[in-house]
Amino acid sequence: MNKYILTATHLSAGYGQHEVIHNQSVNIPSGQITGLIGPNGSGKTTLFNLLNGFEKATSGTVELNGEPIIKLTAKQRAQQIACLCQHPLAPAGITVTELVNYGRYAHRHGFNRGHEDQKIVRQAIDAVHLTDFAATQVASLSGGQRQRAFIAMTLAQDSPVMMLDEPTTYLDLTNQLEILALLQELNQKLHKTIVIILHDLNQAAAYCQHLICLVNGSIMAEGTPKQVLTSNLLAQAFQVHAQITIDPQRDCPQLLNCRPLEAIS
Repeated sequence: MNKYILTATHLSAGYGQHEVIHNQSVNIPSGQITGLIGPNGSGKTTLFNLLNGFEKATSGTVELNGEPIIKLTAKQRAQQIACLCQHPLAPAGITVTELVNYGRYAHRHGFNRGHEDQKIVRQAIDAVHLTDFAATQVASLSGGQRQRAFIAMTLAQDSPVMMLDEPTTYLDLTNQLEILALLQELNQKLHKTIVIILHDLNQAAAYCQHLICLVNGSIMAEGTPKQVLTSNLLAQAFQVHAQITIDPQRDCPQLLNCRPLEAIS
């Protein structure tokens, strides 16, 4: 297995005359959870969509296991990378099983649903701990359960890479932590490479092995949480000061007493 499953080299992209990402290179380690962090408008979602092939770069390359992603068809990409966008919506009236079935589209020919598809769908539902809700309508689920159902749908794609854009948005704290713990479980037990956009830096430090911090379309820092979450980075990227401690159980940095720099100047 390659050390890096996704590599981007001298990547630039934007909209019209506005360049969002300029000449950036980045690596996504195989078998790890990588967190994309940075202030609003820093280019996280653009980089996310360049890495998964949803957007095309104006210059530079993205490679998946050494092969240019631009050469892959949409179906081939979907067999390798499963993506969950922000605020996903389910068609009215469908059950959890029916939703998760959508994840098999990249492996089907026509509308046939074979025994292997059904097996993988059941396994995906079991993996997100929704076995008892398989026949339940998605609309009747709680917010956390609904997000688990969508994660099961991406899991059913049976791809080595899962990419999720802010999957904890609008969830209460308990459900946020449960979703992140679930992703960690999928990474550890199923060896999924996971790329996730997060805003909570403490959660990013606790659940990601690798962090990439973007500011104004440039990668300011990349590495382990201990390497990335430093006082200098917090000041330069987020304009905050914080006390940085180490969580003895997780051996990761945690930020306390965060304050805007202007409040202490």
